[in-house]
Amino acid sequence: MEISKPLYISVIIVNYNTRELTLACLASLYSYTEGVSFEVIVVDNASNDGSGEAIRKHFPQTKLIINSENLGFGVANNIGIQHSRGKYIFMLNSDTLLKNNALKIFYDFMEAHPEIGACGGWLKDTQGKTIHSYGRFPYLGWQVPEILRDGFLLTLELPFLRWLKKLRKQKKNSINVNTTEETTEIYPVDYIVGADFFVRKSVLDQVGLFDPYFFLYFEETDLQYRMAQKNIPRVLIKEPFVVHLEGQSSSPKSMRSYTLSKVSALRFYRKHYGFLRSAVLWVVYILVAGWIFFINLFVKRYSIKETWLHGLSMLTVDYAWVLPFLKKKRGEK
Repeated sequence: MEISKPLYISVIIVNYNTRELTLACLASLYSYTEGVSFEVIVVDNASNDGSGEAIRKHFPQTKLIINSENLGFGVANNIGIQHSRGKYIFMLNSDTLLKNNALKIFYDFMEAHPEIGACGGWLKDTQGKTIHSYGRFPYLGWQVPEILRDGFLLTLELPFLRWLKKLRKQKKNSINVNTTEETTEIYPVDYIVGADFFVRKSVLDQVGLFDPYFFLYFEETDLQYRMAQKNIPRVLIKEPFVVHLEGQSSSPKSMRSYTLSKVSALRFYRKHYGFLRSAVLWVVYILVAGWIFFINLFVKRYSIKETWLHGLSMLTVDYAWVLPFLKKKRGEK
């Protein structure tokens, strides 16, 4: 009787109307990975761009799960994990490209460091420069000024404010290749961004999967906050080479994405930080939502309906009822 080989890694990719990106991601994954057993599970959130047919045609070895509706990033990943068989789970964004044998590097590192619960790599842009790869857990001291600034930048395109937007972009992507952090073999972080999150399945059994409370944004922050509460380390390592075509699997400039990110932030505070801090954040968001609505009466960067619904979402800390009204022009659900 033939004994089946152990399966070490289950790669989970969530696809939502990103057919070409997902195909390119899968091509890089299968091209570079060797020396370790793995499976790939693509969970499609009811795409209408022919993603399912294309994946079946070009990568029949991939396990494809098609949801009947868009369930959000976290729930879709949960479905993939529930169908997985690997010792490790590697959650990979559809807008990423592997440029080396990253799976084997992650696997070897985790096998050599059983005390580490999860790891990720220093993500690169298409020019090979390091970009946003990790974050700090939310803190009012820096988050409130950021919210106020973003509220202004979201609505105004005045010439005298463009320097501020340029400065913010430069600051966001200001990690240099020779920084102390990146040249460190193992760099502890609060949370690894969800674009390349390599975690032990036993850790997920211990802390739980993604919380469905978060439809989009903050789901990886919440999961790793729960890991931190159990003193399970999360780190970045320098050897994996993963390119992140940042933002191409979502639309960060849309009012819908902006609304979802702020509602998720409020829900994170409500869940983990108690009444006082969540109330402070809620008041700040309401003030900013009022500003956005007022300014759009004049500059009309976004529709009045979008900004009004954004304000109501902030007021109720809920987005489920508002999603049907914030569809993109391309027919997004």
